[in-house]
Amino acid sequence: MKSKAEIRREIEKVSSEYSAYDLFSSRYFAEMLQATITAVCEKLGRIPDIATVCDDESDMTACTNGLHILINTQAPFVSSLDTNWKQYIANIGLTVHECGHVLFTDFANQNPLLTGWITGDFKYYPETPNITGAEELKKLMNEYPNLRKVYVSAMRGIVNAIEDAYIENRLREVFGFRGTPIKLIIRERGDNAD
Repeated sequence: MKSKAEIRREIEKVSSEYSAYDLFSSRYFAEMLQATITAVCEKLGRIPDIATVCDDESDMTACTNGLHILINTQAPFVSSLDTNWKQYIANIGLTVHECGHVLFTDFANQNPLLTGWITGDFKYYPETPNITGAEELKKLMNEYPNLRKVYVSAMRGIVNAIEDAYIENRLREVFGFRGTPIKLIIRERGDNAD
């Protein structure tokens, strides 16, 4: 029986004959990512479908709305990894991370919250708190549409950062991962994963 290191070296040798674009834009790779999604989400009873793009110039990495997952298999941080193996691992990590959102993110309440921020309704879940300055902020956003865009972008970033930490921990707890998908990606990059 071959060791993991031997198998990894063989895969790297064969994959080095192909460009990253050839590998990660193929329908076979998309099918393999779909199989990963099915394996992670099957107990949910709802298996999202995947769409992949292979664009190293787009800043979009991965996202989901709970029903569909989109992965940019050559997002700049992925394509910057020095081997196809590391890029493969990063794409698996991104896919499992998005599965975590499908499994654990409360889209039913999060989406109306974000929509409220976009439209200026300032709805909060479960109720709107009494915030000092909220009316002034609302007035400024109505006067300056670009301020609304900046505010919504910042709020989405904050919500996503909190949600990412939550779902990464839930994935570790539920599936018993040693570390988390994001730590796996960091480890493959050679950064400090701790």
